Amino acid sequence: MNTKISPEDWKFVPVEPDPDFSEEHNRKVIAETIRKSERARRMKEKEHGDKIDEISQAIAKYLKDVESNGASSNLVKYFGRKELARLRGEEIVGILKGNISYAKKQEAINKAKLQKAIA
Repeated sequence: MNTKISPEDWKFVPVEPDPDFSEEHNRKVIAETIRKSERARRMKEKEHGDKIDEISQAIAKYLKDVESNGASSNLVKYFGRKELARLRGEEIVGILKGNISYAKKQEAINKAKLQKAIA
């Protein structure tokens, strides 16, 4: 493995390798972490898709009713305040969850690495 180590980081490179280090164990941990994160990502995508489907179906039903029956064009009258607020709230939560910035994630990871290095 060809690794480029910055000269500033040489002080952190141990002279003696860790006797308990297992390359195979390290590979297993990495593979398991990737598997778990992929599974979590798929579950979040499915959950988000289900919420979008529910909102889409509600809006489609409303538009069909307006077109065919001449139902009230007032959304509050059609859905009711609570249901309309719930649908809008789910949409907002989805937007907020999607907007967690990459920088904040990286900052949290770096902070955890720093705390681990200090300990």
